[in-house]
Amino acid sequence: MSINAIFLDRDGTLIEDAGYLADPSGVALLPGVALALKKLKQAGYVLVVVSNQSGIARGLFDEAAVDAIHEEMSRQLAEHGAAVDAIYYCPCHPEGHVHPYACESEHRKPKPGMLLQAADELDIDLTQSWMIGDKPADVAAGKRAGCRTIRMEPREDTVIHAEPDLGDAKPDFVAGTFVEATQHVLQEMPDDEPPEQPTAAEEESCESNPPMPAPHFSLQKPDIHDAPDEASSDDDGAIRREILRHVRQMSMHAGRSEFSLAHVIGGVTQMLAIVLVVVVLYQALAGTDTAKATLWCLLALVFQTMSLTFFTMSKKK
Repeated sequence: MSINAIFLDRDGTLIEDAGYLADPSGVALLPGVALALKKLKQAGYVLVVVSNQSGIARGLFDEAAVDAIHEEMSRQLAEHGAAVDAIYYCPCHPEGHVHPYACESEHRKPKPGMLLQAADELDIDLTQSWMIGDKPADVAAGKRAGCRTIRMEPREDTVIHAEPDLGDAKPDFVAGTFVEATQHVLQEMPDDEPPEQPTAAEEESCESNPPMPAPHFSLQKPDIHDAPDEASSDDDGAIRREILRHVRQMSMHAGRSEFSLAHVIGGVTQMLAIVLVVVVLYQALAGTDTAKATLWCLLALVFQTMSLTFFTMSKKK
């Protein structure tokens, strides 16, 4: 019997998008991801990560580095009692220079190769599955594989890579967060079909050992007059705590980034430029050699340009 799956992009969907991530210390789960994955697992979905990793083809890191990233992501998920079932990634890119990855690949999103391979190996029903990602290529891959799709709108500080126009990249649903995407998936789950009536022979054979009912999970919005469900309240509280932790980490990172080396060098060169401007003004008033004053003026312009360059480099992208 085929199973239903949730195909998941990695960067910008499950973890923060840090560009070409090569260091496991840079892995940071997005708020609510672990709890949302637990909900999807409880609902009976198989969770499959499908990720483009062209940094291998570009020579920025190797497959061992990608494996280390995935191990760290899995470890962080496990801390919250969550996990994914399989991880597929494509190391290829036509503009790469590392053999044999410098090539076109049917597995690189927006092509659906990774989803089709997973469906074949894990016996997944693609028509009853979802693809969740933050880029048009994720949506296009899901559409081409026959899945329903959800796109998470990228945040302002997310690294955005240039992508070609994809005509089939219109998602079925747009979510602001992974938690919202999960809620939509669970709300779209079809109601259980009524059980078939057993025959007389089946009733007789099962009379002594009646079968246990299959576990079922559904997300229901509580009535405003009813008491809140304790488990749901605990989950909501955990999500809020995780979001607060994430905001604190971002604030700490922003504070540290203000003291970058480029920022310090920019300040030093700015001071030198000011000193040289003062020297030029003094020489102009004293009526000294014009050629020497011109030289000091040019040096001031050079330092001012350097200062602006370093200040620009120190700004967050």
